Order: sequence, then C-alpha cells, then structure tokens
Amino acid sequence: MTKLTTLILKSLKKEYSLKRNRPHGDGISELILTILSQNTADRNSGQAFAKLLSQFSNWDQVLQAEDKQIKQQIQIGGMSNTKSKTIKKVLRIVKEQNSNYNLSFLKKMKTSDALDWLINLPGVGSKTASCVLLFAYGIPFIPVDTHVERIAKRIGLVENKLNYTEVQNELESMMKKQEYGLFHLSFIEHGRKICNAKKPICSKCSINKLCKKNDVTNSI
Repeated sequence: MTKLTTLILKSLKKEYSLKRNRPHGDGISELILTILSQNTADRNSGQAFAKLLSQFSNWDQVLQAEDKQIKQQIQIGGMSNTKSKTIKKVLRIVKEQNSNYNLSFLKKMKTSDALDWLINLPGVGSKTASCVLLFAYGIPFIPVDTHVERIAKRIGLVENKLNYTEVQNELESMMKKQEYGLFHLSFIEHGRKICNAKKPICSKCSINKLCKKNDVTNSI
C-alpha cells in the first residue's frame, strides 16, 4: 500500500469501526440488491429488497410474477418499472444457464471471466458485478460507486479525468487485495456522513489533513 492510502484507511477504519469484509456466499441476493441500489439511496434499496423477499418466498416466484407485482414491491427504490423488468430478465438468464440461482460457480472461474459473465447480464455494469464478487464470494475488487469516485478524486488519490475503470485500476494498484473491501466500505461511509457531494463537512473530516487541498498531502 502507498503511505497515503495506508493513512487514509487506518483513519477511516477507526472512525467508522469497520471490520474486515466477510463474504456471505449468496450471489443472487447480492446481485438483485445491487440492481435495486442503482441510482437510489441505500436505505431505499434495502427496503425495496426486503419488501420483495417478504412478498415472494423464492426467486422462482419472482420470475413467474407479473412485472407490475414486482414493481409494487420495489417502488420505494425508484425506477421500479425498469428494475422490475431487469430483475426478471436476469433471473431468467441465470436459471436458463445454470438450472438454478446459485452463482457459486463464479468462484471457480478466472476473475476476469467471472466479471465478464456478470457484466453480460442485462442492467449489470462493472460496479454491480464487482459488488457481487466482493461481498458474496470475497473475490477482491474495489467497486467504484459515486462515493468512492468522488472522494478518490476530491482528496487527490486519482486524477479527475479518469473514468470508472481507470479509477478502479488505479485504486486497486495502491493497496493489498485483502484491503479492497474495507477501503470500499470506508469511502461509502465517509461519503454518506462527511464528504458528501454538495457540502462536504471538512471541519469534521478525519482525513482532512490528507486531502489534496491541504499541504500535508504533498509531504507524504
């Protein structure tokens, strides 16, 4: 790890009492949850996912349900019309290709192949695929959501001109693979609570002195 990323991660881990990511092994749930989280607040996507599970007892029931039935359950998460269709398409493809909804076969694939398999699903991009592999199966990635990208560029870890893939590659090159999950989670927490998009609370920022706006950064 670079000295700067080491200091940042150490500070944020302490600030938010973060512990090492433990993969839960449920790839399809992580996939559907992450689809629901696209372009909405985590609280809303979590509620949408909970309502979906309370209405349908298994993924076969979701697949067989009408779009409007799914839409009603996930409406709080936003874009329910699009997401209901996407969820059914994804479930149908997974079931057709794998005869069930168990995505554990991804662990046996090359990391790049597992990522490509997920990205080829409707409505699934690099961030969603990275989240599934990291949180379900512990395959090391740093998913770059709006919080991660904003903070990484704001504090000067990466250049502003970099795109999503370039930001991910740069960040992953700066630290050990076992730290990827904690780094991702720490930036999400910091982005929600302190380093928000419009009005960052710099006076309460635990890594303010490591920001590119502070001369201390230049001496590290």
